[in-house]
Amino acid sequence: MITEISLDRLSEILDGKKQRSSVLLARLVSNARCFLLHKLCTLYEIQRKNKTIGLLCSYSGNLTAHFWEKPDLNELISFINFEGSAARFLEADRRIIDRILKKHGGEAAFGAAFVLRRAPKTPQSDCEIKEERDARTFFDVLKSANSSYKDTAFESYYCDYFYRKTPPARLFTASFGGKKVGTAAVLHFFEENAIISDVAVHPDFRRLRLGWRLIFEVCKALQSEGYTPCLLCTSPSAAKLYKKIGFSKESRFGLLLLKEDA
Repeated sequence: MITEISLDRLSEILDGKKQRSSVLLARLVSNARCFLLHKLCTLYEIQRKNKTIGLLCSYSGNLTAHFWEKPDLNELISFINFEGSAARFLEADRRIIDRILKKHGGEAAFGAAFVLRRAPKTPQSDCEIKEERDARTFFDVLKSANSSYKDTAFESYYCDYFYRKTPPARLFTASFGGKKVGTAAVLHFFEENAIISDVAVHPDFRRLRLGWRLIFEVCKALQSEGYTPCLLCTSPSAAKLYKKIGFSKESRFGLLLLKEDA
């Protein structure tokens, strides 16, 4: 059974469970706490025999899922509604995505969650790292560095998160030769975890270790505030960099593109 719930019910569920480190759970809870009060997202509890086995958070048609036990895939697929009019993303444990793919096909990217377990290695890079105070300025740099963010829906997401979030979202840019050419964001906080995302460098300025320097500076800032830096990654080359910096792979996840004709 999948039922819409409130933040109060979310708190009850979390209080009643021993949390294991999960970057997906951190994203889910952070989104819910940021957006639910403003009615910008919807939160669901998944139950089996009156026992909570998972959570879903939907924002702009994108679903983040966390499960303590295996869900009923037929129920989950029916809930997701593959007949929907718009493409959606489902972010969940790799095993769940694998099973859905076998049933319905579609497109998926697989990656891993990484957690910083040792002191980050210092990069040799001549650039200036600055914390941005304006979400639109940050997003303009992100769009120039990564064409995937041309969609204005992403801009709305960043602005909503930056101006509504408690604790505040953290946005960083890297400048080289006086030009802003790289980004890194920290949007999601849960317990001791802080998730670094959207590490991007303009194609003309890659191979200068700007991404490494961005991550290094963000990690230092987060650790000074008592947070454990985490991130999600679907790129093998980026995964190698994160391991060099000091991150360890903790778990695997999948990002599934749900289509009308899936």
